[in-house]
Amino acid sequence: MNIIDLDFSNCNYISEIHEEFKNKFEFPQYYGANLDALWDCLDYYTNDDLIVEISGFQIIENRFDDYASKIKEVFKRVSINCPNIQFKFK
Repeated sequence: MNIIDLDFSNCNYISEIHEEFKNKFEFPQYYGANLDALWDCLDYYTNDDLIVEISGFQIIENRFDDYASKIKEVFKRVSINCPNIQFKFK
């Protein structure tokens, strides 16, 4: 079981949210830094069991309410398509 820790506590801009995704998931250099690219990269990320532990999400919900909701929707879709990936909010 692999674990990835995402921490959005210091994200003041949407670009910093995507930088956190890119760095922690080790997405390729050409990662598009948008929700479609996030979906594409996560949908094919791994066949191994993975837990993604998320902290600081309430901060981006306060700053980017609609965008944070869309990120949660991507997580939900990925969990359905890839049941080996679980997202846990701290």
